[in-house]
Amino acid sequence: GAFCENINFDFEKEIPIEDGSCKDVYTCRDGFGVCYNLCLKTNIEQYPVCKIDKWTFGKQHDKILGHYKKILSVKLTDIARKNLPPEAGPITALLSTAMEAGLIDCVITSKKDDNFRFIPFIAKNKQELSDGIEFKPCQSPILSIIGKAINQEFSDIAIVGNGCQIQALRKMQNHPRFDFEVFDLVSLAIGTFCFGTFHNKQLSDCFNKYGINSSEILNIKTDKNNFKMVVTTKSWKKDIAIAVADA
Repeated sequence: GAFCENINFDFEKEIPIEDGSCKDVYTCRDGFGVCYNLCLKTNIEQYPVCKIDKWTFGKQHDKILGHYKKILSVKLTDIARKNLPPEAGPITALLSTAMEAGLIDCVITSKKDDNFRFIPFIAKNKQELSDGIEFKPCQSPILSIIGKAINQEFSDIAIVGNGCQIQALRKMQNHPRFDFEVFDLVSLAIGTFCFGTFHNKQLSDCFNKYGINSSEILNIKTDKNNFKMVVTTKSWKKDIAIAVADA
């Protein structure tokens, strides 16, 4: 639904909502609908990961970790921290630097709403990047607003998403209907690991199980050493095993 005004998104069920006016709705089941074709879970035979690899990098990967020039472990320097919010990490620093250098003119990422659900938004400057700084325990349909960013005449778009969302982006960039816009206008894609990222319904069920009111959550962090999710509300803090939240 990234370019379709007829498609909305149900955040609870994590499915697209079609209003009845989509001209492709009757062909989607046969693989001809745009939404169907762009979904990373469809047409796996026609668009396997090895083919997307070749489209994106010009060759199939021959290394166990895929395509890379160099693998680095990074952290912010004291000088970098002076110009960023205290909670910022390397991704925010990279995006901020790219904006300063004129390499990108906006960032599509996600921020939390009043019920601690994450929604996609377009950060148009360094200040707005701060709204997206936070561990995100659930998914957000970030690709759904690429068309909006393009309609607002951004031409060097950065996208931050988990691995499957970046895979869907690559399918979109090689789709005959959208390859010009998305291939040329998305300048930077940053894929993150999905460890500790859950479906919205899973997370909601977990909160209900532990008596957590999502509207009272201040923040959620991960204790990666102990595989725990640390939920802080207005009145208390609770540790939840990630295996339990994922069950």
